[in-house]
Amino acid sequence: MKNNVNYAYLKKELPHLEHQINRFEYMNQRKQEFNVVVYGKYNHGKSSLLNALLCKEDHFKAEDKRTTTENATYVDSTTGITWIDTPGLAADVAGKDDGHANSAVTKEADLILFVHNVKVGELDREEIEYLTRLLQFKKSSQIILVLTQQDQLKSDQFEQVFNNISQQVESLNLIKICVSQTRYFKGIKNDSSNMLQRSNIDELKKLINQKLTDFNQVRSEEYKDLQTTISTSLEAKGMEISTMKLHKLEELKNIHLNLQIDVQKLIQKIQQQF
Repeated sequence: MKNNVNYAYLKKELPHLEHQINRFEYMNQRKQEFNVVVYGKYNHGKSSLLNALLCKEDHFKAEDKRTTTENATYVDSTTGITWIDTPGLAADVAGKDDGHANSAVTKEADLILFVHNVKVGELDREEIEYLTRLLQFKKSSQIILVLTQQDQLKSDQFEQVFNNISQQVESLNLIKICVSQTRYFKGIKNDSSNMLQRSNIDELKKLINQKLTDFNQVRSEEYKDLQTTISTSLEAKGMEISTMKLHKLEELKNIHLNLQIDVQKLIQKIQQQF
């Protein structure tokens, strides 16, 4: 199924699997790169998180106003990781920004960092829906819920928010980690190992590096799952078409039989009259 695949035909015949087919096509056509996509609502700290992970404070624009309107990519040749910063969700009324972000997570992502700013409280309804939809295309092990700005809350406030969020996503079985980009860069500036440790950025890097280590196996499993899903759906579609064909043939047969009966009745009636 890997070679000479007509993806346009697949998407036409299996529209409910459009995202999976796009991902399957991407995996067949692109090199073995490990893509980490940062995803979440507007102004929750996605770009500043990426800057911390890259240790480049100003690489990705991180401002209060909406600046990221298309996917931005950084290829780290040292680690082999391709970092993708996506526009904030629900910020563009036209939905164009969301289209770019959703394309990145469904087609390109090997690992998704779903970012939520704990300063605003627990996850809102839209964020829960985003996470639920992601799990239709990705395994929970391919998503890390990153809670940012933990330094902006008092310890008791943060504990309450964290507990609420934990209850919200309990059934989703996601990895969760709390970080502070502000503490991280202050730690670098002041050469403070304590502040660096409290930022939890290095812990997040360890999690990502572990995913990178498991990358080939996880991608192979994902590829096989996609192949099975598409093949099974095609077979089901073929059976559906065959069944419809049989029904149509049966209908035609009954029409032909009824027509013969009607013709015979008409002939008999004419013969009686003459």
